[in-house]
Amino acid sequence: ADDFKGRFLNQNRDEQPAGGPWIGTVAGCYVRYSDEGSNPRSLAQQLRLQLERARQNDHFIPWEHVYGDAAITGSTADRHGYKMAKAAIADKDDGIAVFYIDGIGRASRDMVEALLLGKLIEQSGKRMIGVSDGFDSDVTMSKMQLAMFAALQEMFIDQLRSGVIRGGTAASSTGTL
Repeated sequence: ADDFKGRFLNQNRDEQPAGGPWIGTVAGCYVRYSDEGSNPRSLAQQLRLQLERARQNDHFIPWEHVYGDAAITGSTADRHGYKMAKAAIADKDDGIAVFYIDGIGRASRDMVEALLLGKLIEQSGKRMIGVSDGFDSDVTMSKMQLAMFAALQEMFIDQLRSGVIRGGTAASSTGTL
């Protein structure tokens, strides 16, 4: 637990953790919540769902391969935990065969970045599973599904921005800002 906390609280520590003598298929996972106003318990909820799905699939996620970010938007790829997760995916010697996410939007709200993550998974010969959205990179139509999910996530962010701008304009015009 101390190693896990240290990896995510100490932003200057970029090294990957040492692996263990795991038996069976080793997996990794990524959890994230968006901002200070979000519920931090979301990380535990996402992790629980991912661990349950991994267990159903006979996969093991060691603590060393749990990555996460708290109170940071998914519309940027400049997230410490996300970058560590991508480095683990790219590392062919890390032992990870499968990577779990809650859904495409937890990994990225940027369409291009989500597609780049899919490409990284493919090039690394690994598998990515979205436990809440049903994404599975091993499914024949996964590239199409990833493109659609990624576009929907980016559209969601565009709509949020539009609503915030509209709300700010209305508040400014009525003097309630």
